[in-house]
Amino acid sequence: MAFSRKEHLGRTVQQVLRSAPLSRGSRSSMTFKLQSRRGLFGITRTISSSATQYCDGLRGPFVVYDPFDPHRPEYDIDDGMHAPLHTYGIPRLTFGITDHTVITLADWYHFSALQAPAIPKPNSTLINGMGRYPGGPASPLAVLSVNKGLRYRFRLISISCDPNFIFSIDGHNMANQAVGNYWVRAQPNLGQDTSFAGGINSAILRYRTAPNKEPTTTQKRSENPLIETNLHPLTNPAAPGIPRVGAADVTKNFNIALTNGLFTINGASFVPPTVPVLLQILSGAKTAQSLLPSGSVFTLPRNAVVELTIPGGSIGAPVQRDVVSTGSSTSDNVTIRFRTDNPGPWIFHCHIDWHLDHGLAVVFAEDDPDVSNLHPPCETLVPFYTDRPLIQFLASWDALCPAFDAANPDQ
Repeated sequence: MAFSRKEHLGRTVQQVLRSAPLSRGSRSSMTFKLQSRRGLFGITRTISSSATQYCDGLRGPFVVYDPFDPHRPEYDIDDGMHAPLHTYGIPRLTFGITDHTVITLADWYHFSALQAPAIPKPNSTLINGMGRYPGGPASPLAVLSVNKGLRYRFRLISISCDPNFIFSIDGHNMANQAVGNYWVRAQPNLGQDTSFAGGINSAILRYRTAPNKEPTTTQKRSENPLIETNLHPLTNPAAPGIPRVGAADVTKNFNIALTNGLFTINGASFVPPTVPVLLQILSGAKTAQSLLPSGSVFTLPRNAVVELTIPGGSIGAPVQRDVVSTGSSTSDNVTIRFRTDNPGPWIFHCHIDWHLDHGLAVVFAEDDPDVSNLHPPCETLVPFYTDRPLIQFLASWDALCPAFDAANPDQ
């Protein structure tokens, strides 16, 4: 089980994105500025948050390249950043899977998410959108093409709906090998077949000038596996607040249960409200009791340190991030902290999309009494992510909701 608190691109962008459903045949554009400050660079995903469309493939990588990346001199190839360091001027944004140092791992199902069984199992693993399934044809596999002697920075992104993966490249301890073809393996923790028979759950690493054929390499026990708790940030700002368990301004414990096929957090199962939480707040709702869905919205004061404990397995002291695994054991708790310095509603949810669809989520409403005063929808403001006045942006956004409400249910 994994939980995330979405806040990659700033409050307003996320809220507009979550609050603007698209009906069939409609369109919308979003403009924002990439900020030249630490914390907004790196790799993440673009996904649909509507029901389980994410599991049906409406997903992809989202990479923001740092023009002053302190690790840049360590690599020769990091696609999208081939320019010499002195020519870097602005951050670069990359969508899609065209860059061959961006590697996506995904699950794929031979049924639509709406027809999924109670416990869905993926039929295959896709690496950069390509893969095979047990008993199926030997369809083409993704190829990672490299030159011997160059240093590559691979950006590995799991965009799966459910499984996690053990990723490896045969014969490579992150070092040069003889020119040839090598199996790239992404072993899922669940699926119809988690082996590598017939090239399933696999791709190919091919050195240039190597023959165009499938590898014959074998998998060996990893001598240097990635252990997440061994990773540490270059500069560690530490968790907010006093470094002592319970010494936070707000402490909460989330008890998770599964009852009659629905997940609950502290007794409530999340059901998406017909009116987005942001619009409820802008309309005057100020308390958790007045915000929907009932029991799934927690109001938090501004500039407070929040400590949250969640039952599940603990992975120790991970790198700072907005997604954390709670493991599989119910005998441990995982504890996280964050500061409420970004007012507005934030969804906190399980990253296994099937679980999210079955209610495993809550909303944190940060400083909701003052949100409508911070960004009044009728004022002309210029937010950080666009050169256009906010009123123009909101006019386009507001037009989406009537179109969505007027659409037929199947649209």
